[in-house]
Amino acid sequence: MELPGNVPGTAFCIDPSGIFVTDLDSAQRFETLASGKLIIHAGEADQRAVGAKLVRADAGSGLALLQADSKEHFAALEIGDSEQLVETMPVIAVGYPATQLHLEDDEYPSLAFSARHISLLHKKKGVLNLIQVDESGTSAGAAGGPMIGSDGKVIGIMQGNPSGFPAISATPSERLVSLMARPIISFSPPALTEAESHAARKFTIGVTWLKKPQGKPTVVFLLNPGDKDQRSVEAKLVKDGVYEVSVVPLEERPLQLHIAAQFSEGNMEAEVADQDIQVGATTIRLSKVLAVDADGPDGSVKAVVGVKTITGKLLGLEKVAATLGGATTTLDLSKATHFRVNPIDRSLAGVHYKITVNVNGVSMEDRDGTIPIKSAPTTAPVDAAVPGIATDKWYYIQSKVSDLYLDVQGARQEIANPVVQADKDPQQVWRLIPSEKDGYYYISSGLSGLCLDVRSDGKEAGTAVDQALPNPTQVWKITPAEEDGWVYIKSNVNGLNLDVYGRFKNMGGKVCVAKPDPAQVWRLVEAPDAKPRFPIVSHDDSSLKIHVEGGSAPEIAVRTEQLGGHGGSEFVAIQPAAGSFIGFRYTTAQWLDKQIIGKVGPIFRSPPPAAHEGDPAPVTIMARDGYVVGGMVVDANDAIVAFKVIFVRYRDGRIDSADTYQSEWCGTPGDRATHQLAGHGETVIGVFGRQGRNLDAMGLVTQSPISPRAPGGEVAR
Repeated sequence: MELPGNVPGTAFCIDPSGIFVTDLDSAQRFETLASGKLIIHAGEADQRAVGAKLVRADAGSGLALLQADSKEHFAALEIGDSEQLVETMPVIAVGYPATQLHLEDDEYPSLAFSARHISLLHKKKGVLNLIQVDESGTSAGAAGGPMIGSDGKVIGIMQGNPSGFPAISATPSERLVSLMARPIISFSPPALTEAESHAARKFTIGVTWLKKPQGKPTVVFLLNPGDKDQRSVEAKLVKDGVYEVSVVPLEERPLQLHIAAQFSEGNMEAEVADQDIQVGATTIRLSKVLAVDADGPDGSVKAVVGVKTITGKLLGLEKVAATLGGATTTLDLSKATHFRVNPIDRSLAGVHYKITVNVNGVSMEDRDGTIPIKSAPTTAPVDAAVPGIATDKWYYIQSKVSDLYLDVQGARQEIANPVVQADKDPQQVWRLIPSEKDGYYYISSGLSGLCLDVRSDGKEAGTAVDQALPNPTQVWKITPAEEDGWVYIKSNVNGLNLDVYGRFKNMGGKVCVAKPDPAQVWRLVEAPDAKPRFPIVSHDDSSLKIHVEGGSAPEIAVRTEQLGGHGGSEFVAIQPAAGSFIGFRYTTAQWLDKQIIGKVGPIFRSPPPAAHEGDPAPVTIMARDGYVVGGMVVDANDAIVAFKVIFVRYRDGRIDSADTYQSEWCGTPGDRATHQLAGHGETVIGVFGRQGRNLDAMGLVTQSPISPRAPGGEVAR
């Protein structure tokens, strides 16, 4: 198997139709390729490459199945009985070897055959769980390959090793036999427009059996599984292995609205259905209203509808069915002194489904996923630019609704800290930095150096705004409002505008995004008295260039080398204030009987993040008084196995690189060479990497002079 990185993988055929099996780790790496290939008869005269796709990844067995993209008849290996194995029995491991030989394009090494002996049969409650062999003649590329018994049959599948070291254990063939008894479900629904999703559609489901079932299969198609409105339809067999089902993917629902209301007794939020209301002599849909303000004791109100204001007595909201905190109740919205209306975005990226194959009433296999719903093309209005925006000046950003100013809550510098409204503060100033997208800006805080960010890339009105590292999608367009001197600030993430939630006027009021509202506009007020605590941050690929004003030399915050593998999802945690990074919290985990790092988190001079329920208790490694994190020594392969921290003296706002010490190992290191990250006088301000079930990769974020020393290299143990 062609795989990313330097360690190949092996798969072998178990069904003449082109079904191949491999280990789960190799299959997941295979799936990351744009067009994965199987190399058949590698190195032989009839060598050929065949496209393939992943059709099943089974975490329970640690195995995965691939379907070759070819109509040819493949030779399948016969599966043996792993229950008859005994220790010291000779076996043959067959694999696609890692090689240091120089190979030409389209040239591959021949298969390697390794004679081994079973050294351990690991059982759990009497059931064979793992076959371990000696390491003589092993190859790193054997992962996913067959382990052959003395009768020439497959008795195990070699397991992958995250270190890239030789595979020395195998999954028993009985797990493969169980996997082959379950059908392979194939289902590739087309993307639908929202209009198409409301009409009956015919879907085709493929069911392939590698072993004939002992009974008549039935196929059940479930939409919105687990929801109160889930629907179940039994698919009809139209020909061997092919089923059809006709169903309306998405039933139409009435438009729901989010109401944020103020009463004399207090504030509340609720969800209501769209309906007709009357303001004076005008009848309108509630969804067309932006906001309503009481305008007199006789029940008259001012209702903002688009750019117009309608005045008159409000009727139709005396008894409104509403959902409040998950409970259904009746509200009298006519008594509110103010309320704000936002449609709840019910547009979906797709409709969830679950397909279950049953035999004799027993579920043999299921598959879930999403039928994609594509957005209808729209013609976006052209936003006018605001003249005179200076990118070299600090601004206060003032709300017209409240006359208060954009403010980082609590004057904190952590990522994900909320943005609110408050009184003018010379430290709470902002600068507009041009982004890569024409006409859009990063809005950077002088307090933290971080940027305005829609929480979790949220698409719904009411989503909170936080501060975060610069992100090319989290940029904002400044456009003129109807009234001179005021502007709309529109998010690139969702097309919604910066907004004071509920039009509330209180200090600390939440700042969010919402649909355009002529009252929710902002003014950029130059701040000649600005006293920013942190320099401007602008985005440039994976680095954060920081230009320090009034300092002796410009500085640059950069990422060190990232050590480890390519699994998991990217994370970053940073505290821009120098001298704040004082330790780590971490957990360990087991991977193939070896200990590695499970999770890691930095400790800054602020309350640590709460642990998630179910997480193992973390171990804490902290700097001595007067010291901070200055670097790390890391033992890594395709995951982070262990690390120790280089602590450095921090005094008078500066790093003293002559005064350092190292922690004990966090985790248990192996016998590999280790690598050092930073530790040469840089100021370390954060950590980044990749986190999956365990810690796959890690590096440090440093702030150092423009010509920093090299981040380090190999360190012999």
